[in-house]
Amino acid sequence: KKQLEAMGYKVVEINPRPRYDMNRGLDPTVDSNLTGLRSEMLRLINAGENVVAGIGYDTDGDRKNILLPDGMGGVVCVGVQQIFVLDALCSVMDIATAEDWNKDTDPDLKAGVTVAVNDATSSIIEQFSNILGITVATGETGEANIVTLGEKLDKKGKLVALLGEGSNGSALNLGLKV
Repeated sequence: KKQLEAMGYKVVEINPRPRYDMNRGLDPTVDSNLTGLRSEMLRLINAGENVVAGIGYDTDGDRKNILLPDGMGGVVCVGVQQIFVLDALCSVMDIATAEDWNKDTDPDLKAGVTVAVNDATSSIIEQFSNILGITVATGETGEANIVTLGEKLDKKGKLVALLGEGSNGSALNLGLKV
């Protein structure tokens, strides 16, 4: 919230505090825990507000989904596979700005950048990796399996940009593991 407000955005929060009474579903889907977010976005759009996006998380905060105005008074859900690719892109770009990303001076740098995913992740991550020239490592489904894969890759000298279960949108990194 503070980061978005510092960038000049007005942030409207819905259920921002942890709750014991679980007033929503577990998964970040329109049919589950994003119903309140969708309703609030539609209310704001109908009130003439300039709504940019809505971001909803699952109950432990490692999976998210984004709702966007459709330009016709409604709201559409981006989808967890696409959100995971956006997370991966941001992670790779963070590395690119911190490291020497110029392939002419260090041709092995991109080859060492890796995103670790579960085997249920769609091919969209492969398409993304082919464009940027990075590696995708695939492990079995389950956060523990992906974290273990990421740790093994790190020990082998790979620069693990992101790990997670792209099939459900969870995004983790080696510095912040569930």
